[in-house]
Amino acid sequence: MDYVKSVSMINSLEEEIGPNLKLRNDAVLRFITANENWYKNVQTLKTEARESKNYFAYYNAIINEVKVSYEFEVYTDMVFIVQELPGIPKPEMPDNHAMFERMLERITKTHNYFYHIGPIHNTVAALATKYEILHYLNRSEEANNIMNDLQTIIETFDIAEQREKLKILKNNGTTHQQFQIWMDKIFGEADAKKKAYEDARDEMIKIDREESKIKDKSKGDNLHINLFPIGYFQFPADQKKIVYEILNVTEEAKEILMECLK
Repeated sequence: MDYVKSVSMINSLEEEIGPNLKLRNDAVLRFITANENWYKNVQTLKTEARESKNYFAYYNAIINEVKVSYEFEVYTDMVFIVQELPGIPKPEMPDNHAMFERMLERITKTHNYFYHIGPIHNTVAALATKYEILHYLNRSEEANNIMNDLQTIIETFDIAEQREKLKILKNNGTTHQQFQIWMDKIFGEADAKKKAYEDARDEMIKIDREESKIKDKSKGDNLHINLFPIGYFQFPADQKKIVYEILNVTEEAKEILMECLK
């Protein structure tokens, strides 16, 4: 999520100021360091577990490693820097086929290990991770077979908690589906706010045009106020009370505003 927030921030800033190479380089270096440290820690954990013959911990670490690797691929696939750098061609997306095959191979070995020694929850976790990856890769038939295996295990052992999780997983509950839903919601809300702002601005411009046509404008004692970012307004000094009500000005703010208006 740190990646998602940072890339979103870069996109937002570059929309205002244009492409910024330094901003991008700083973000890339930060993420490379974070990724290297994370994978180094995972590798250390797996090595220690294997050397001490703690295969239970070893295969649990693999489930975690594969799950996180898959999730990060989802995030980087759906969230990326939008603007292109002038004079620099957009880089081609890497072929991740071999990487996903390695992930599937490791999670399959993990499932086989837990299946043979008996811990059902670990078996289900391995299969669920494999299902998410296959679903993400659009390998529907294989994913459906895994889902059938999951249902058989959960029904056989009557695990209520896992049954509820499986129900969620089947109904758009994979990481990539949930993340896409979240992204659509965020951008939908942002677009709605942007449209509301633009509609209000267009209405103000229309009002300004109409007011510019008024011949008998007030020549009396008028006060002015700048409602940023809408613009300047003027109103008769004896109508301050109505203006305060429209702007929902607090009693404390009225005193400060009076001094400003003076």
